[in-house]
Amino acid sequence: MTIKIVQSLNQLKQFDDYIWFPNAVLKTIGYEFPQKPTSKWLLCLKRALTLLEISAHFYCSGYSIKQMYDIAQNGMPNVPLFLRLTSSLMYTISGDVKLLNFVIHLKQSKTMFKRFQDIYPQSLEELHSYRVNQHFWPSWVNVILYFYLVSTFFIIISPIGEAILLYIYELLTVGYAEAHFSYLKCYEITYSFDHRSPLAYALAYSLESFYSHFIVIGNISVDIWLLSYAMQLCMHFDYISRELEMYEPNEEHADADIKFIADLVSKHQIVLRLSNEINTIFGMLLLFLLLSMCGVLCCVGVYMMVMGMGRELLTYVAFLLTAVGQYYVICYYGQRLIILSKNIGNSAYNHRWYMASPSYKKSILIILIRAQKEADLNANGMQPISFEAFKIVT
Repeated sequence: MTIKIVQSLNQLKQFDDYIWFPNAVLKTIGYEFPQKPTSKWLLCLKRALTLLEISAHFYCSGYSIKQMYDIAQNGMPNVPLFLRLTSSLMYTISGDVKLLNFVIHLKQSKTMFKRFQDIYPQSLEELHSYRVNQHFWPSWVNVILYFYLVSTFFIIISPIGEAILLYIYELLTVGYAEAHFSYLKCYEITYSFDHRSPLAYALAYSLESFYSHFIVIGNISVDIWLLSYAMQLCMHFDYISRELEMYEPNEEHADADIKFIADLVSKHQIVLRLSNEINTIFGMLLLFLLLSMCGVLCCVGVYMMVMGMGRELLTYVAFLLTAVGQYYVICYYGQRLIILSKNIGNSAYNHRWYMASPSYKKSILIILIRAQKEADLNANGMQPISFEAFKIVT
């Protein structure tokens, strides 16, 4: 019997399963949240990786800004390059703002993390009642996020891959003496050194790879943490709604009814507070996500008018699709939060509260009042992130 219970528990998703994905993504830049005890040498390696990526980030973005300034000073002789550098810089700033916001609210994030951990269902019966597997990372969400990560990885390695293939082609067609390596890079950034030599190319490509990795993780890791919390909020709201709707109070067992509704009122209050904390911590992130999506769409539109169809535009469109997919996932969970939190009020009204004691009815009134204002993901008080926000932007 004990073995069967353990097997059932292993099949049901635990709290650590919900946070594994966001934590795994954040670890790739050398940071773990929350911090766990680790050996000194491993901690030093993680910090060295973080320092290396931050250094590469500032170096590459600094020269990118310098090149944009030079192009503008010379009367915009290369508009397409300026637009490509601008969109890259916007993406960089987006990642920086998200990571900076995460660091600023680190103490609050740790407290909120602990609260989510404390209210997560523990027993086998609770795990089944909360339907933890049903609310766990859906396959279609994983496909969008993994596609985002894999596509950016291929964008990073594609220049060197293309350069190697071109070199092999020249070796086969014109011979070793006439073959030239093209030294293609991820970005069209001019540095203080000439990268067209083996060692300099290795240095430049390494810097740009670390830079690209850092800004990609900065852009997506915080969003994935937000999604992890939003999924759990949806799970808790759904549980409260279903429990309330199925319960049948009666004055004959008033004490049991009072205990049931008191627990539910308390749980509802905790979940609403967590929802407010999420908006406090991630509100600026959501606002910047909204603005950056508008910026990306504007850049693509301007680039299309200036250059028309071409390989660079196709790259822009591919990037746009991944960015829109990322934004859609967040809007989807914002919409689910609105619906599921509102359903609690419907469940409170529709169940058999009229058969209960006066004390029970007062508690139901508290739930009804609180459920009037639905939970949402809010862009710093400006715009709830929902399907309506998705329609406005796209």
